[in-house]
Amino acid sequence: MFRYLSTHPHIFMSDPKEPHYFNTDYANRFVTGSDEYMHLFDAAGERHAYVGEGSTRYLHSQDALHNILEFNPAAKFLVMIRNPVEMAPALHSQAVFDGYESEFDFEKAWRLQFRRENGLSVPAICLEPKILMYGSTCLMGQQLRKVLGAVNRSNVCIVLYDDFSVDTGRSYRQVLEYLGLPDDGKEVFQTVNRNRVYRSRVLHGVLNSGRRIKRKLGIDRDLGIMRLINGCNVRGGAREPVGPRLRDEMVEYFRDDIALLSGLIDRDLSHWLGVREADSNER
Repeated sequence: MFRYLSTHPHIFMSDPKEPHYFNTDYANRFVTGSDEYMHLFDAAGERHAYVGEGSTRYLHSQDALHNILEFNPAAKFLVMIRNPVEMAPALHSQAVFDGYESEFDFEKAWRLQFRRENGLSVPAICLEPKILMYGSTCLMGQQLRKVLGAVNRSNVCIVLYDDFSVDTGRSYRQVLEYLGLPDDGKEVFQTVNRNRVYRSRVLHGVLNSGRRIKRKLGIDRDLGIMRLINGCNVRGGAREPVGPRLRDEMVEYFRDDIALLSGLIDRDLSHWLGVREADSNER
């Protein structure tokens, strides 16, 4: 959705997509200074009715909502919600790809999160253990309740990933309608950010070790060599399906939160407790 909105003539979206400026309770923010953050929008012009960004950790953060409203009380929030039983494995896959997660097996990573919450078994490369909290990150009901308790409902647009994946154009136009912007006639919505896996886990481990050494030595310069090698080590691929036992466990973990979310958006989400999404390999 970020990519599609960024091509609308009246919307300017930041580069990078996820500066994570407002989630000050996270240790791995990409942008930390106010001047640096504002410079992300220097290229915005008078034709842009909206400027925005797409930091995915704001919803889970304890600080972001307060910081955003302090920065701009009239801010508009676009919240995309996904079935947490499908979202958690997707987050794990992304964490593995980004190099924060050293446990490639999702079930083992799911078990480890409860130790990691207490600072145990956290990979050395991961500066922020919250990234590895797959359960709490996916409690969409609790997080949306927090947003709706602090923000005027007219300033919150909620999109279900189910709807977005089935009819992307319709969800896109609904967001434009919410923003009061004209339809730009977009008809082609190319898939963005399919699930990616490593050809060689050994090579991935070696590259991660190199990153850790650079960080310990205080080396910030990047010649792009490691990035090039890493790129050659990546291919598209389906995620390993969650086994029935773990899936049942996750359903019970998320059951009450899904019921809460159903009430908040006045929509029956009971199918999330049993039926897989049509395509869970796109983030």
